Amino acid sequence: MSRSESESQVISVSTILILSGVIIGLTVQRFVGEETAPYLLAAGLSGFLAFLALDLVSSRRSQAALKVEQEQMEDRLDKHTHSLTSIGFTLEPISSGEMDATDPESELEPKAEPATSTENDHVVVSA
Repeated sequence: MSRSESESQVISVSTILILSGVIIGLTVQRFVGEETAPYLLAAGLSGFLAFLALDLVSSRRSQAALKVEQEQMEDRLDKHTHSLTSIGFTLEPISSGEMDATDPESELEPKAEPATSTENDHVVVSA
C-alpha cells in the first residue's frame, strides 16, 4: 500500500526516537539547567512513548494490509478455478489414501519381482 501525496509525513518515526534519545541524554548528563530538566525529561519520555505507539500502529496496519491482500488473492484463485469448471475442466479431489497409493516411480517403470535362487541351502534374494 503506497502513500498518496496528501498523506506525506512531516517527521519520521525513527526521527522521533532519535530526538527523544538526544533530549533524554542531555537531561541525564546535566547539560541543561535544573529548572528545565524535568520538562525536557518529560518531553524525551513522551517522544519515546510516541515512538512505541506509532510503531505499534504501523505494524497493525501492515498486518491488516497483508490480510486484505491474502483475501484478495484467495478470491482471485477461487474465481479462476470456478471459471475453469464452467468450461468443463474439473479436477477430482484426491484423498490422502489415494495420494499414498500413487507412487511416481511406479508409473514410470514397472517393478520386477525379486529373483530367488538357492545356493548351498541359502536363499539369496536379489532386487
